[in-house]
Amino acid sequence: MVHWPKSNVGRVMTIVIALIVGLGLVQSAIALSGTFVWITLAVAVLAVFVAVVVHRRAQEASDLALADAPSFADILPQWNSRRDLEAARQGRTAVTQPSTGPTGSAGAPTEDVAVEQV
Repeated sequence: MVHWPKSNVGRVMTIVIALIVGLGLVQSAIALSGTFVWITLAVAVLAVFVAVVVHRRAQEASDLALADAPSFADILPQWNSRRDLEAARQGRTAVTQPSTGPTGSAGAPTEDVAVEQV
């Protein structure tokens, strides 16, 4: 699973760097050809492969664990009911209005953002 850069320049640079590194590895392997070099390269490739497989399995397990986790929309009614129970326990009524105001503009000042009636 590769995360590509968002810009075209970043993508081109990534490809160019990968080509330069790949060619450098091939030239080094040819220049230093021997059993030790090839065994070292094979172990390095195997280690990267194992790391990728372990990372993917961990990511899948994390995604599976979070699949049934409650979302904010599931929790919000519980928070509102707790707020209302606390207000009733204290003998007041909590009346809230949307924080964006009647016009829908988030930055505009509103007069009645949160009103508590005593």
